[in-house]
Amino acid sequence: MSKRLESQCLYIQKDIENNEYVDYLFACDVWDKDPRFKKKFMKIGEVKGLFRIDKLTYDSTLLYPMEGDSFNHCYQNALTKVLNVYNEKKQYSSKLAFHSG
Repeated sequence: MSKRLESQCLYIQKDIENNEYVDYLFACDVWDKDPRFKKKFMKIGEVKGLFRIDKLTYDSTLLYPMEGDSFNHCYQNALTKVLNVYNEKKQYSSKLAFHSG
């Protein structure tokens, strides 16, 4: 069976914020083949990652990589979404979503 991330739909949630940095959790669903059917998949869970943004420099650090996100696409998409919304609203949103495709 081959597990796959639903990387086109990310859930992003602010975890901790202080004067120096803000931490965000990002998550997506994990799918695998349904053993009952030849061509169907089923949702089997969720995976999460964690990143930090320095409020002074806007540099980011991946604190906990998302399992299965070997090229950090989910991390980059979540980070880009957070920074784009910040640039628009001048505040760090508590909950966001990234959708593509």
